[in-house]
Amino acid sequence: MLYLSISVLFKTIKRIAGMILMIHCVAHSYKNPVDDDIIYRLVFGGAKPEQVREIMMQIYSWRNFDVTPEELSAHISDIISANQPEKSARKPLHLQIEEFVTFVANKADLSQSVTFSLHDCYIHLGIREATEKASCRMVISRMVSRGQIEPAGHKS
Repeated sequence: MLYLSISVLFKTIKRIAGMILMIHCVAHSYKNPVDDDIIYRLVFGGAKPEQVREIMMQIYSWRNFDVTPEELSAHISDIISANQPEKSARKPLHLQIEEFVTFVANKADLSQSVTFSLHDCYIHLGIREATEKASCRMVISRMVSRGQIEPAGHKS
């Protein structure tokens, strides 16, 4: 069963590589937009960098590209770092949350009460990690204790 799935994977990769060659849209270098897109999709689809390197080395061997595993690993790392947001460039989380609350309050009609959920805050700020979500809950809790916002209800 495992052999079948690996062979299907490599047949698919070989088919993709063949289609790329037929289109003639790929430069004669391992650094090109089409291959970079394949690497991006593999990495952010859940493949580990080592797996991506093995797959791309196989594709490059079919296309007779002369690239070393070290060069390819460095290129994969460059693609990963270029597509991940810099955490150090972001504002502190408590400031982002306070701006979000101000944004929601300013957007609403002041004659009505304004409500938002933690989920709204997570989506708006792009919070995905459990530690960031816990920090967000803590910041909201502190804003409630200071009287800046009021809780609208509790889950039962």
